[in-house]
Amino acid sequence: MTQLFINNWSTTLSADVGVSDTGITVPAADAALLGTITAGDYYVATISDGESLEIVHITANNGAGSLTIEREKEGTSALVFTTGDEIECRLTKNTLADLQSHAAKHIQAGAEEIDGDKLDIDFTPSNYTPALVTDISTHLDHLASHLRGIDTKLVAVNNIVRWL
Repeated sequence: MTQLFINNWSTTLSADVGVSDTGITVPAADAALLGTITAGDYYVATISDGESLEIVHITANNGAGSLTIEREKEGTSALVFTTGDEIECRLTKNTLADLQSHAAKHIQAGAEEIDGDKLDIDFTPSNYTPALVTDISTHLDHLASHLRGIDTKLVAVNNIVRWL
């Protein structure tokens, strides 16, 4: 499932929502801003009556104001909402935790690192065999040489700046 994002989307409910409802109605023009939601994709939204709130996933949009939702997300409980209550796409704790976890996998995986002034790449995948894939090994050698050259130039520039 892929989380979708939209800036500053908010609207009000056009009809009451019961505890077991999996669909909500909002103004068609506001629903249209969400566009088509592909199966497996979703927006994270918060429905609020001004005192209580529930986090939901918006999983489908018919384009005419009817949105399909999954209820009780991120530890919230299904609640009753009335016409005029607000629904907003908001940044939530779980969204930030997912992004942080995803970033950690890519920035700190294995021996790769980004430390602000240097990018070290260690290429050691288990399915890479230079003898069988000479074209790729040539490209990787060129990439490694290029990156080594960039690192060398950055060190030289850094030393010049320090000297000044």
